[in-house]
Amino acid sequence: MTEKEELGINDDVISTSALCFNCGEQGQTKLTVVNIPFYDNVFLSSFDCPHCNYSNRDIKDLKEPKDHGVHYEFKIKNKDDLSRMMVRQGTALVTIPEFEFEVMPNDREAAVITIEIFISYCIEKLQIALESVNKETEVYAKYAAVIIKLQKILDGDQYFTLVIDDPSGNSFIENPDYPRNDPEMWI
Repeated sequence: MTEKEELGINDDVISTSALCFNCGEQGQTKLTVVNIPFYDNVFLSSFDCPHCNYSNRDIKDLKEPKDHGVHYEFKIKNKDDLSRMMVRQGTALVTIPEFEFEVMPNDREAAVITIEIFISYCIEKLQIALESVNKETEVYAKYAAVIIKLQKILDGDQYFTLVIDDPSGNSFIENPDYPRNDPEMWI
């Protein structure tokens, strides 16, 4: 079995020209199906516009929503845990209870990423939000404090609990020891 096959990477990528909704010029859309081990197949799409640099990524499950949701609690105790893959559906609420941080459900932001990349993405979004907040406000101070805590996570200086609540039942955190239970994860 090749490395691509082990990772579930499909060489059948469909690429086509598409209209950019941002600038009206032609951009490039790519579509493929990827298998995520111990999870399922997902449909990935991406769009990139070379004219205005707009880009968009999307993931769609190829399975039906479950009859019941899922609740994951994963205690991250070392930097290696940050490299685990997670599937975050747009219906999922993601929280870090240690410092009351929440990422609300958003259908446009489903993703298959590592926990580390997810934390980096949260830092980036908060930094963008800080640009529009008055530096003298309590909101600014709270955002800045959360960014510092998230950065400590990436540096390996702070460990935490990642909680995913997804009513669709299709979010997922990788367990590298599957089918054995992960002693640091509760589902």
